[in-house]
Amino acid sequence: MRRIAFSTAVVAALVAGAGVGFTQGGADAAAKAPFTRHFQQRNVGPGELLQIVVPCPVGTVPTGGGFNTAADGGVVVQSSFSTPSGWEVWVRNTTNVFKSASANAICSVP
Repeated sequence: MRRIAFSTAVVAALVAGAGVGFTQGGADAAAKAPFTRHFQQRNVGPGELLQIVVPCPVGTVPTGGGFNTAADGGVVVQSSFSTPSGWEVWVRNTTNVFKSASANAICSVP
């Protein structure tokens, strides 16, 4: 059996397509369990560009995050990324009705 090594950047790029991203933390980040998930859901108005920010609790840092959008479509994710204190997602509603979108942050003790 042949093993293939993947870089963190490659794995993050693959996972980002599924609506989840990871920041580079190395082996140290994985050893700092437990992780906690924090969630923020918002309604997005027709044609609206909306920022959703999910902060990590004081004393923790973001180790990953992601988003969910309306199951019936119409919400486009413009960007999804970590900040020094949480996770940020920008979404655009391309329809003429209200839609929902949410962002989540995975946080851990540094």
